[in-house]
Amino acid sequence: AEFAARLAEEEADLATTISLPGRSTYGGWADGPKLKATGRFRVQKHEGKWWFVDPEGCLFWSSGVTGLVASSGGPTKGQDHMFAWLPKAGDPLAEFYKPKKSIDFFKMNLHRKYGPDFANMFADIATRRMRSWGFNTVGNWSDKATWRLGRVPYTIPVHYRCPGFKLTSNPRKPKYFSDVFSPVFSETIGKQLKALEEFRDDPWLLGVFIDNELTWNVALATGILEADGTTETQKQVVAFLREKYSTIERLNETWGTEITGWQT
Repeated sequence: AEFAARLAEEEADLATTISLPGRSTYGGWADGPKLKATGRFRVQKHEGKWWFVDPEGCLFWSSGVTGLVASSGGPTKGQDHMFAWLPKAGDPLAEFYKPKKSIDFFKMNLHRKYGPDFANMFADIATRRMRSWGFNTVGNWSDKATWRLGRVPYTIPVHYRCPGFKLTSNPRKPKYFSDVFSPVFSETIGKQLKALEEFRDDPWLLGVFIDNELTWNVALATGILEADGTTETQKQVVAFLREKYSTIERLNETWGTEITGWQT
């Protein structure tokens, strides 16, 4: 009964506040400067500052939410006794509980609130909420159903695996950085992008994220220089240094090092 009451209240609220005023179709700054409209999102430097530009040529400040998915669960293995209630066999909600494995109370509640078609209903209500609350970007790791509605600009995460090298920032728990100059890297990324081709020409696509929370500090430089010599990224760095300093002597003088040769 509470779910039904809240749903009615929210519908009334969303009907009165569809979106913030002064926004373009895509959530850009409708009353601000107008740049060239290309029908796609892009970036451009305007009056000394870089901006996103939406498909209609409006300046766009991305304010979004990540992880718009109709799921939020957790493990139950060895912890069943900690729950006051778990669905039994035959219960319509039992599909969201895997005995001795995991449980998804969020999906259960969505099912209670919206019924069997809760996944599509969630995408609908979540994107309507975003526009009403002033958000203009569906962030990474969100359900494709939120992209396909064509209501809120979205970003796509590209997941991949390819050879890399170890970073030494934390020897106990080392991180790895992809060998981005390796042909395997470009081939792998190409395959992943090919699988997302249906979204390539969608004007609502803000951009694509390749990887996440990468290490951009001295650990990366150290990791490259300490690689085993077969890493293409290391070879590229050595080639860059040879071109920049010409001789080992000039490199050592600048860096304060005692490197004896260019070999990797």
